[in-house]
Amino acid sequence: MPKRINAVIIKIGQQEQADKPIYLYNNGSIVCGNFTYRGKHMSKFAEYYKRILDLTEVRPRNNVLDVSDHKYWNAINIYDDIIIARWQTSISASKLRKLASQTAIRNILLEIQPEFKRALGRRWLHIFRTWDRDDSDRPSKAWQIL
Repeated sequence: MPKRINAVIIKIGQQEQADKPIYLYNNGSIVCGNFTYRGKHMSKFAEYYKRILDLTEVRPRNNVLDVSDHKYWNAINIYDDIIIARWQTSISASKLRKLASQTAIRNILLEIQPEFKRALGRRWLHIFRTWDRDDSDRPSKAWQIL
């Protein structure tokens, strides 16, 4: 029997209030704590997963690829953060390619965020309405169900 290779999990963000990472899986599901997104956009998110793996130049650690800290780069950011900060007169083409990849990944993450927040909000609203009003464990905020 062939050895099963574990797929890389992509960390796409961090939920600040609950202090939990948000992961994108190869099937397009998104997991944060106890909440798993399995909605209508899973096939699109699976394509995003493949695209992120193609774009990234970072190697995964323990089967987790962290792209949550990637920035959106434009000419002003490059000039201020790289050229002036390091007193360089130019920037290499390989560095520009890396920054362009980070920008493309950041744009993908910005497309995923609203759908994840919407799905989490709908799940919280369902839980909030079905729980007893007098229950002290009733989540009053969406992040509390994570």
